[in-house]
Amino acid sequence: MERHTIQTHTDIESSGKVCGMETSHFIPILCSLVFSITCFFILSISPGTQNISMIIKILVGFSPLFLSIGYVAVFLIGRPPHFQEDFFENIFPGSHFNIIRARKGKNPLVELDP
Repeated sequence: MERHTIQTHTDIESSGKVCGMETSHFIPILCSLVFSITCFFILSISPGTQNISMIIKILVGFSPLFLSIGYVAVFLIGRPPHFQEDFFENIFPGSHFNIIRARKGKNPLVELDP
């Protein structure tokens, strides 16, 4: 008797798709869109920015959205898992990119002569 498995997509790590992208790729873009709209409205309403062109306000206000779309396009879509980490490890040589420097202790297998 053979057992058959059926893929039900009920796994905890199964992510849905929004606008053809995985949810984990869409969330940073959605958050940056909300932040960009907020920045644009603050730039439009604030009295110190009345002399600035509307095109400059749009470019500055929506720059977080443009940056996050670029980030997702370069590092996430169509890339293998951990591509971003491997990319930065190749740029910054070392075992891992870490702010705290790894401390190397003494080898416990080496005997000290008295």
